Amino acid sequence: MVGRSGAMAMAIALVLALAAGASAQTTISVQDQSGTVARIDPQANVIVLNDGRMFRITPNTTLFVNNQPVAYGTLGAGVPVVIRSGETVMLQNGQYVVAQAAPGGATVVSVPATRQVVYGRVTDVDRDGEVTIKTAKGEIEVRFSPDAARAMKKGDTVQLDVTVLPPGTVPSALPR
Repeated sequence: MVGRSGAMAMAIALVLALAAGASAQTTISVQDQSGTVARIDPQANVIVLNDGRMFRITPNTTLFVNNQPVAYGTLGAGVPVVIRSGETVMLQNGQYVVAQAAPGGATVVSVPATRQVVYGRVTDVDRDGEVTIKTAKGEIEVRFSPDAARAMKKGDTVQLDVTVLPPGTVPSALPR
């Protein structure tokens, strides 16, 4: 039978173990990260992966394609890549900022937002600002201000950049 002080010590150890487990779930080491390149921002030396993660290439970064080191300038969209020692960044107010560092050299990485680019053609424009866009997978109805809707007409080609944020996330900037 465990005494009162023994039970208290076990409870504290359990809480500490759970806290350590939760901490391990919210931090990810960025030593090696893999994914498929969505786009390259050559001015900022940033690679954006299809899942939304972003890495700045530093002098200490090594890139691998098919387990072979490659130069940053040879990468393009759709290429599977492994990034070793890239600097994890996020886009805030139009600028890349370094993700928050945690103790032990790990980086705090939130659940990435899901980004999708949708192309389509305007099929209907209402006076109240509702625009119907036909895409390859169906139709989308989007509400614009009446002034913005007046600038559109049937047949216009459009590109929608859609970002779905994890629950509870606040956008870093208001929508345009």
